[in-house]
Amino acid sequence: MDIAHAPTAPPAPVALSMEQQTTADMRFSEAKKRIAEKLAKKKEQRGATRAAPAPRYDEVFYDGLEWLESLAGKPVPAGSVCTATSV
Repeated sequence: MDIAHAPTAPPAPVALSMEQQTTADMRFSEAKKRIAEKLAKKKEQRGATRAAPAPRYDEVFYDGLEWLESLAGKPVPAGSVCTATSV
């Protein structure tokens, strides 16, 4: 067995002064903010590239339109208005 490639223990944590800890926290916050901005930009770009498919105006569409029109009944003559005051 080759001992040269054996895993080593992680280094012991280094105690930081208050100033060093504040600087490290600031750098971490800035990095986190930059990453969030990049992710938001990617998400925005992804959403902009996805376009809805074009509607299909084929035989099925026009058959359905004709069927819906048949359910509506007779068309209302142009210029005439019917109102109900009891509503």
